[in-house]
Amino acid sequence: EDPQHLALKNKWLQHLCLCSPEEESPGIRLEAVDGLDGIRSLDSESLFGMAAEASQIFAPVIKVLEEIDYQAGVDLDAAPYDWRFAPDILQKRSKYFEVLADKVEQLNARGTGVILLAHSMGNKVVRYFLEYAQHSRGRWWLDKHIYSWIAVGAPFLGAAQALRSTVQGMSEVRPVFSLGESMMFARSLSSSPWLFPIGSQ
Repeated sequence: EDPQHLALKNKWLQHLCLCSPEEESPGIRLEAVDGLDGIRSLDSESLFGMAAEASQIFAPVIKVLEEIDYQAGVDLDAAPYDWRFAPDILQKRSKYFEVLADKVEQLNARGTGVILLAHSMGNKVVRYFLEYAQHSRGRWWLDKHIYSWIAVGAPFLGAAQALRSTVQGMSEVRPVFSLGESMMFARSLSSSPWLFPIGSQ
């Protein structure tokens, strides 16, 4: 294996693998990019911005919402999160759900309620948030500030891929990562069990 490739791969694993359910490796602290910039695309800066279109996430959705007069920071915002951590740890590390509740209140300046839009695992985060907000702020808070929730590709019953990745690794990542490396990565994430399938089907 090419030494440069191996060094890059090891650095990537070192930065993304957790050393315990609540902690990153010593000296490493990754944070999700806040706001709309954190969900537009995976890499908006590489190749002088040319990679932005190729790595779009929510950029087309943001564009459509802005075209119908939603304004960033006024009635349009995003709450990216560190998907490696289980939800209680997100709250413990950075008060994520308190910050999200404050953001929802700011977006609801007109008093009409906020529409939450989430994709994939983000729906698990929203569900946890709604339960958290009801417990910490009360049902009245939800009735006042949340108008609706649009769930896109929601793994409400879990995702077989999360279990498969943890038990046997991901063959999709070869030849970049070995099955052992992908297993090590999946097993380091405290969020993995949160996505395991539930129920009898």
